Amino acid sequence: MVFLKDILGDELYEQVAAKLEGTDIKLANIADGSFVDKATYDADIEKAKKEALASADTSELDGVKAENDNLKKEIDKLKFDSALELKLATSGAKNAKALKGLIDTSKLTMGESGLEGFDEQLEAIKADNDYLFAVAVPGGLSHGSPERKLNGVEKAFAEINPDVKID
Repeated sequence: MVFLKDILGDELYEQVAAKLEGTDIKLANIADGSFVDKATYDADIEKAKKEALASADTSELDGVKAENDNLKKEIDKLKFDSALELKLATSGAKNAKALKGLIDTSKLTMGESGLEGFDEQLEAIKADNDYLFAVAVPGGLSHGSPERKLNGVEKAFAEINPDVKID
């Protein structure tokens, strides 16, 4: 407001300053272009945002989104394939590849708890094709049988470490 002192003189300037003191009125010299009212400023900002969005090249963003979708599909396929291979490996089949040929993968889905629909198909395949699965043989030594014989490596280890028990 000091710029008014030269125009109004000291006495009139003091009177104007006294009247404006304590009010919300602000005086600015817009001749130098440093003052812009808030409404104009906000409108210019919104216009600039719209122009920036309109001129932005979205083809690159679309390409990244498409690549992201492809990668997600690939990850889902890898999860499915890994879960299927794990189920096949732990199914007790003599030949996992033969079992895989009998599984209808279109009826399998990946759920929160893993591969869904596999166990039902496995039970049906076991019922029809029991020859594909190994018969469980009880392991270990029966009572009264002789002690287990050590192989060459175990014998050598036992000779070097006589105080260590080999089970």
